[in-house]
Amino acid sequence: MSDPQGAIAAFPRLGALVRWVKQHEHLAAVLLAALAGFFTRSWEGDLHGDPVHYASISKAVLETGDWVTMHSAPGTAYANKPPLMFWLVAANFRLFGVGIYAAKFWSCFFAAAGCVVTYLLGRRLFGATAGMLAGAIVAATPGVLMNVIDVRMDSTVLFCMALSAYAVVRADGDGQPRWLLLAGAATGLAVMTKSAAGGLAGILLALLLLLRRPRWLVHPWMFAAVGVGLLIAAPWHVAVLLRQREAFSGRYFGQQIEDRLVLGGHIFANVGRYIIAFLSRSMPWCLLAAWAVARRRASAPERWGITIALVWAAEVILLMAVSPKPYDRYLVPAYPAVALLAGLALGRWLSERAKAIAPAVLSYAAVAGIVLLATLPVKLHSYSCEGFTHARALLDQVVPRERTVAACTSLDSDDVPWGLRAKAYYYLDRLVENYSSPEKLAAGAGRFAIVSEKTVEELAKLGFELVLILDERYRLVERRPAAGTAPPAHAPP
Repeated sequence: MSDPQGAIAAFPRLGALVRWVKQHEHLAAVLLAALAGFFTRSWEGDLHGDPVHYASISKAVLETGDWVTMHSAPGTAYANKPPLMFWLVAANFRLFGVGIYAAKFWSCFFAAAGCVVTYLLGRRLFGATAGMLAGAIVAATPGVLMNVIDVRMDSTVLFCMALSAYAVVRADGDGQPRWLLLAGAATGLAVMTKSAAGGLAGILLALLLLLRRPRWLVHPWMFAAVGVGLLIAAPWHVAVLLRQREAFSGRYFGQQIEDRLVLGGHIFANVGRYIIAFLSRSMPWCLLAAWAVARRRASAPERWGITIALVWAAEVILLMAVSPKPYDRYLVPAYPAVALLAGLALGRWLSERAKAIAPAVLSYAAVAGIVLLATLPVKLHSYSCEGFTHARALLDQVVPRERTVAACTSLDSDDVPWGLRAKAYYYLDRLVENYSSPEKLAAGAGRFAIVSEKTVEELAKLGFELVLILDERYRLVERRPAAGTAPPAHAPP
């Protein structure tokens, strides 16, 4: 059809979409950038480490029907994290089936939502073009991309911190403290996602108010905001405490919170490590951010925006350094601060003519990136657990009725390593019974067993042979049959 207007008239919904894009061209560009960065090809790969653990917990929610007490597998309670992400992933599993994209979706979604809120915040502080660039930069920051395209909780904290900062800016700029309710809701959601780390959103709220509107710290709307946060986070905590009592509180408050809030000399080392990681994972945007901070001439809104960004980044680095074990993914909530400053710097450089065409240029670049990523004939995500999918096909064919699979790991006890338990339940739909030695495994029942690599040779002497390499650590072995019986099964191609 040669007439574009005729095509739009023939498809009213397409016409409405075109009109919306024209009216919100900056937001549309940010959404396309987020789509390119977080969703394109995110269905690829498999789950490993913490992500497969989180996915197995979400899968157990559906099998057990228990939405209060989380389980890493049926019969094994999990009390390390609040349930919000598990609930959302479990809902996806119910609607769309258990799969990689269903598991990763919410982490990508909250990262994209964080881009949108960063845009709104930047637009309020620095103008529409700078805000648009800031939102897009979040989706192009290596430290964000490396962590959120998986089953992670850090992107939710990123979104909630951005929402908290936006609420303060709106409340301050409009002179309407009722906007603080939004920050209270953001804090409640963050706490329901990542417990103590979720408190970063509430701390950012308090710090910004202390700098800008200290009297609002005791304002009725502030108390209402605290109430909203408690209304979101308290019910589940109370319910699980009443049900599990010491079994929950000892793990959740003791090992997961108290053990991570430790004052000591490690803080200085962690701060240094985090600063280096933060700068390296935010290249090249941190260079633009430094230029924005160093520039002397700045308007009052720009100075306030720069202050917000510096407080935001410093808070995350300092508070995350309190945990004795440093992880670079803890820095994910701080990257929008760099994006805000980089967006400000780029916005200053652009001429008025360049600003007018910037949304279209960014949109076309994002669409080109989506097409390129979608058609690139290479794997963009790893398949480190591919052996487990082959093992599922084999076990379902040979021993379909057995729900438990034997294991022999490097532990000196009968405890099951959480990583193996998660992979066996998520990929194989089986529970694990661990044997602390090859001799105990050989004396036990069962045709197949999952073992660590270093025990394969010992088990070969005890009548087992290697069938499949499951991942970099675990192997599937099969008991050799007695003389005169059928030969052992072989892995599918």
